[in-house]
Amino acid sequence: MQGIEPAREARNKNINCFEKAQLILSIMLILFGLLIMITGSGFINADIWRSGEGHMDAVEKLILTWLILLMLDTWLFSGFAICISRRRQCSTPCIAIFGTLLFFLVMLPLFIQGSNFNKLGSIDDDEIEEYCHINTHRVGNPMVGSFFRLAHNFDHMSSEMLD
Repeated sequence: MQGIEPAREARNKNINCFEKAQLILSIMLILFGLLIMITGSGFINADIWRSGEGHMDAVEKLILTWLILLMLDTWLFSGFAICISRRRQCSTPCIAIFGTLLFFLVMLPLFIQGSNFNKLGSIDDDEIEEYCHINTHRVGNPMVGSFFRLAHNFDHMSSEMLD
């Protein structure tokens, strides 16, 4: 093919640079997985979970499970990325499968989590305060009111720490 030759030449000329960039990004992904675990552990170990108020044990276990899965996910995929960049003989279908899995199992969950944090951040303080004072049994699920109380207490605690 005539049109693909310049692209192959450019790739072959700069392959070491691309491999080094891939290695740096993979190391950053490993550090990101560690950072997820550190910040998540700080959140789980906060005093607001220890009050025992409002049936939040299931939410705490869910958050801990999610943190561990994200950390293992990022470490596993960064390890695979390092192996692929070090081994030039890796087949194209293998790289395509890796890229597809990386998109669906690493990038997409992290983007979803980030967009959910943005949505939670856009809730007005007065509305959160209103939800905190709702009778949790009237809502039908005792975890709903407790979760809003937890969010309110955590927000109050973090704003005091920042001041």
